[in-house]
Amino acid sequence: MNNTVVMKLGGSLLTKENLAESLTRYFSNIEDHILLIVGGGDAVDRVRGIDKQANLPAGVAHDMSVMAMGVNGGDVCAQIANAKLVRNLQEAKDAWEAGSIAVVEPVSWLAQPAYASIEKNWDMTSDSISAMIGYNIGCDKLILLKSCSFEGNLELMVATGVVDKLFTKYGKMVNTVAVIDFTTF
Repeated sequence: MNNTVVMKLGGSLLTKENLAESLTRYFSNIEDHILLIVGGGDAVDRVRGIDKQANLPAGVAHDMSVMAMGVNGGDVCAQIANAKLVRNLQEAKDAWEAGSIAVVEPVSWLAQPAYASIEKNWDMTSDSISAMIGYNIGCDKLILLKSCSFEGNLELMVATGVVDKLFTKYGKMVNTVAVIDFTTF
């Protein structure tokens, strides 16, 4: 899908003042179809805290985190006038055909057979999930909207904590990965 870009909005940006306006302005400059994946942010941090106290099985903590991403995605979707929550690629295509931005509902999306082998632990975050989704839909561009800027290779991204530990593996699945400091928009 050469006319599609996967964008991952970092969860730390969910508290950004005027987030909806900033996203709308940024998206207006993108000619490609946009598939937006929203990170877990504070909600996933709460899951991490619960996990530390209760020592949850890795799969349970991961599933709770994906649910948190879904809630955040729904929230962002509700704030953007031309956004539609989508559960699979066909719904994304329908959204694009209608001129909308497709926002991933990750619980349903990741329940598809193509994601059966997803690693369910703290090393697999929304960054790697975004790369995996991009690869599975045939998209060659992944833009990570973050609270920091970064230039360098995937290994350095992992080593500096910009992305999760599995991103070296999954980030290689897409041709182009860019990190944008979205705090400046």
